[in-house]
Amino acid sequence: MGSLSFWLKIWYFAKDNLEEKFFLSFSPDMNPRPLTNCLYTPTDLEMEFVAPIIEAVVGSLIFPVKKHLGFFVSSTKLVEEMRGRIRQLNVTAKDVQKKKDAADAYNQVVSEHVVSWLDDVKEMNISVQGIPTTGIRCFNVAKRYKAGKRSFDIVKELDDLEARISKIEWTKEQIPLGMVPSTAAPVHDGTQISFKSRDLVFKAALKSLQPDNETQKIALCGMGGVGKTTMMELLKEAAVNSKMFDWVAKVVIGENPDPIAIQQAIADYMGGEGLTETTKDARADRLRNIFAEKAQNGKKVLVIMDDLWKEVDLKDVGLASPLPNGFKLLFTSRDEAVCTRMGVNTESIFKVGVLDYEEAKTLFFGIVGPSDGNNLQKIGEKIVKECRGLPIAIKTIANSLRDNIKEAWIEALSHLRRGDLQDIVEIVDRVFELSYNKLKHDDAKAIFLLSGIFPDDHDIPIEDLVMYGWGLKLFTEVYNIREARRRTNTCVNNLIRANLLTKSDREGCVKMHDLARAFVLSNFSKVKQASVVNHDDMARLLTKDANESYDRILLRCTGMSEFPADFNYPNLSLLILNDGDKLKFPPVFYEGMKKLEVVSYEYMHTPLLPTTFEHSSQLRTLCLHSCSLMGDLSFLGSLSNLETLSLAGCSIEKLPWTIGNLRKLKLLALTDCGDLFIDDGVFQNLVSLEELYMRASYGRDIKFTDANCAELEILSQHLFALEMEFFENKPQPKQVSLQKLERFRISIGCRLKDYTLDNLEMYIIKNRLRLVGDCKELVECKINELFEKTEELSLWRVKNMNHLGDVSMHPSQLSFCNLRELEVCWCPDMKYLFTLQVAIGLKKLERLSVVYCPLLEVVVGGNSVVERDSQPSLGFQFHNLKEIIFPNLDFLSLGHLPCLKGIGGTGDTSSSSTTTSVNNQFQGTQVISATWPLCQYPRRLTLWSWRAWSSSIIACYVVLKDLKHRDDHTQSIPSNVLLQLTKLEHIELGYNELAEQVFEVIPEGTNDNNTVGFSESQTVFNIPNLRDLEIQGMNNLRYLWKRNQWMVLEFPKLKTLYITGCRSLEHVFTYSMVGSLVQLQILSIGYCQNLELIVKEEDRDVRVNDQIIRLPHLKALTLSYLPSLEGFCLGKEAFSWPSLDTLEIERCPAITVLTKGQLDTPALKVIDTSFGKCDIREDLNSFIKTKQEEVPTCCL
Repeated sequence: MGSLSFWLKIWYFAKDNLEEKFFLSFSPDMNPRPLTNCLYTPTDLEMEFVAPIIEAVVGSLIFPVKKHLGFFVSSTKLVEEMRGRIRQLNVTAKDVQKKKDAADAYNQVVSEHVVSWLDDVKEMNISVQGIPTTGIRCFNVAKRYKAGKRSFDIVKELDDLEARISKIEWTKEQIPLGMVPSTAAPVHDGTQISFKSRDLVFKAALKSLQPDNETQKIALCGMGGVGKTTMMELLKEAAVNSKMFDWVAKVVIGENPDPIAIQQAIADYMGGEGLTETTKDARADRLRNIFAEKAQNGKKVLVIMDDLWKEVDLKDVGLASPLPNGFKLLFTSRDEAVCTRMGVNTESIFKVGVLDYEEAKTLFFGIVGPSDGNNLQKIGEKIVKECRGLPIAIKTIANSLRDNIKEAWIEALSHLRRGDLQDIVEIVDRVFELSYNKLKHDDAKAIFLLSGIFPDDHDIPIEDLVMYGWGLKLFTEVYNIREARRRTNTCVNNLIRANLLTKSDREGCVKMHDLARAFVLSNFSKVKQASVVNHDDMARLLTKDANESYDRILLRCTGMSEFPADFNYPNLSLLILNDGDKLKFPPVFYEGMKKLEVVSYEYMHTPLLPTTFEHSSQLRTLCLHSCSLMGDLSFLGSLSNLETLSLAGCSIEKLPWTIGNLRKLKLLALTDCGDLFIDDGVFQNLVSLEELYMRASYGRDIKFTDANCAELEILSQHLFALEMEFFENKPQPKQVSLQKLERFRISIGCRLKDYTLDNLEMYIIKNRLRLVGDCKELVECKINELFEKTEELSLWRVKNMNHLGDVSMHPSQLSFCNLRELEVCWCPDMKYLFTLQVAIGLKKLERLSVVYCPLLEVVVGGNSVVERDSQPSLGFQFHNLKEIIFPNLDFLSLGHLPCLKGIGGTGDTSSSSTTTSVNNQFQGTQVISATWPLCQYPRRLTLWSWRAWSSSIIACYVVLKDLKHRDDHTQSIPSNVLLQLTKLEHIELGYNELAEQVFEVIPEGTNDNNTVGFSESQTVFNIPNLRDLEIQGMNNLRYLWKRNQWMVLEFPKLKTLYITGCRSLEHVFTYSMVGSLVQLQILSIGYCQNLELIVKEEDRDVRVNDQIIRLPHLKALTLSYLPSLEGFCLGKEAFSWPSLDTLEIERCPAITVLTKGQLDTPALKVIDTSFGKCDIREDLNSFIKTKQEEVPTCCL
């Protein structure tokens, strides 16, 4: 039995140590056999007794032994396979990151799974670093086995990662308007408000919006035109930038609120697919569910209701008093009583008053400029008094008097003094009347009146003003659409300068102040028009007097089921209907409106009956935007006087041949009409057509016939505007004449863009070209004829192009003189971007992006850039390089350019005093003569994998505000370079395998020409404007900056710091460093494998004197996936974080206490951990200690 005990011991020992060592030997057929060096040899009788037992034991061991032996035998192969798979994974990760960056750039929704997947890839790369690739010889059994097994396990994990990414769906859905971005921008602190009276109100209101303030409802009150909405926008900006809220929704209520429209506006901000319910109550219930979900998830929400005239039932928008925790309401209103009835406490109503006399004078003379002489100054002061401190009146009249003669000032004063103007509304009306009468051209007056028909706070598309103005014959001595567009733009610009219109945040649009709109709608001397946004108010339109008098009507049809039968306006020339769902029209709808010249329908499900337009013989403009047009459109051919026709976004399936009967048609828009079939003969008969827009829906191309192409070739000879994609359809660019085009959006070999334009963007035509193909073919199609007019140019995968001039037949300074944006990507043969002649002409260039051009050596090159000691060619002297200035260049992106050596050709550095100064500061760097002109203007710089450029070059970008640098071959940013960038606000660094510190402090005792601005006595230097610092994937990073007795860096305005994926980082700050971060608001650190502390103790001689370390503005602290983190700080110093209200600790198993000293966090109520959200009823350190004791196996 002793031998039986022996074999049982062998079995148990092998079983228990299977994953560490092997004590059985195996024959080549993988069958186990006893070890030959055993001291004891069993007898035959003993073997006969134990044989059945051994057979059973071996049978149970054979499969796992084979498996685990494979880890040992095939260790090298498994490691190599794992490494190869990791390389493939990283390539995929880069592609995913690019897609994410592109989605972020276009404000598109990115799945949360993408972010977590990328994080898991980073973590995987970190874990792989621990697997040995050397020293795993056969004799090192344990190490070899572990390497093989871990590699095998990682491959399984890689299979899971690849499966996960294959299931992720990318969407073109836009990020909801109300979602506050994760990155914080500079916080508005009230300093932009010029006047002391406003500054106090602003700061008080902002304080009430703070999350730690218990006030839930806040109101700004004051008379019309006093600046309530302006202050509200500033408060909204401050709230968003400081991340007070997760969601911010804004809706304009107005004098006649439409509950359905208000509900939809809030839904637009809160995301989702919008409200599909048809009744007010059902839509309110949906909003209530949306808000409840946000509240349940702990989200903070701000809802802004602007221009409140009367009480609104909050239940209609899904809210009720008291509001959920974290929710706040901000109102603006002219009536305090309305705000009180809405539940706003008196102390939370902030009154925005008129300006005092001195402030009013400052505003007035700030607009008109310094007065020329004492008499003009006195007249201006009297005008200011008549405006009674009302900002809108002051600005409007000041704009009308700017650069005007003295007599005009006297006349304005006399006009204001007529009558006894006690009511402020009368004053405003008088000011608008004065400014209106001061307009020099009737066209501008007409556009101003036309703009008044749009709803309150509406983004008025300038292109709509063009088409409506053309249809109404508002323009004098204008004979074609392009002249009408130029005239409209001129009028709009003059109206903005006169303060009668204001700029909009949406490109291609303008806005009108509600007081200016009220003035227009009450002015019947020229035209009577009505704008009804709530169909409940239609009663005033249906009176007999109104029927006889109205010339123009805009009606929002939300909630209407049918038009009233007595809707009859014989003098109506303009009819605009919006937002009608299956609206029924009376059969005789148009019979009483035979003077109609313009009809515009937008988002109307069934906008008209096919036969009703036969009564509209004067109709000149018909706009059907995003309407459902399912039937036969042949009737449109009977509108013989029609000159502009837009069917944009209507997804019509067929353009009938009768459209060819519209011989007067000058503009035809078929944008976003996918799968469209065009009858033969349509293009052939449109003899007056000037502008054609036919960009198809993505993936749904227009079905051109051969006859269509032949007709288009002839038609294009007369076109002045064209929007078209030469991609996956029959028309070829060689067949189209481009010579006369003044307005265009054209792509060759690709689509114009990979996303669908909304209705406003359809009409924002910047002259854009997007080109893919062979350089020779592009030249042959004569696309270069458009280069001088091109504003946006994208060159993708253009082959056989040595430089940009190659796609132009005769490159010169004028070749791209109007270019504002240039994107060059994947051009395999390009060696330099510009010749000197071309570069000199790029005065309007604003954005430049060059990536993935493997042969690119310099930005400016060629024979015209003179080499050192050589003779000038092409008539250019080398000193002309200083002419290569891009005064409007704001954004520069350079990436994946392995051969890039510099900006321009090598030259005499003494030719430019500015360049010489830069070279003297940074001797030994690659700063060259052509560098300075390219560097002195960009405020945003992005560098990707640019090995050739020393970090010192960055110092040349003297106005730089935003730096993104991702490169695994560059070292730290030297402090002397950093100190040159005094305007720098944002730094993003990543994927660097060399740098041990972000900022390299100059070594002690350094005091030479390379340290301009330093002296031996300097010990502290502020980086004055840096607000945001983001660091990721710097695996060799050990310090943000290494403390140096000669110099200390301080960042007094740093507000956000993000660090992720820095596996060598052991601590973030020292005591002396953290003391200067008085403005820090957000600190987020994750995936740093070896990070032990956030703040590390220093020697006593450099310890900060104040034993309480305060971070007064720290609001959010996130610590995630930090396996070695022991605490925030383990010294005895006390910390005070009075503003901290968000703390997240996830997967930090080693943490036992946040600080050993006292920690004060009065605003912190809840902490997010890996095991859920927890209320804090004690001090934070005690809470963490208690939780670790309660859940010892759980990672915080």
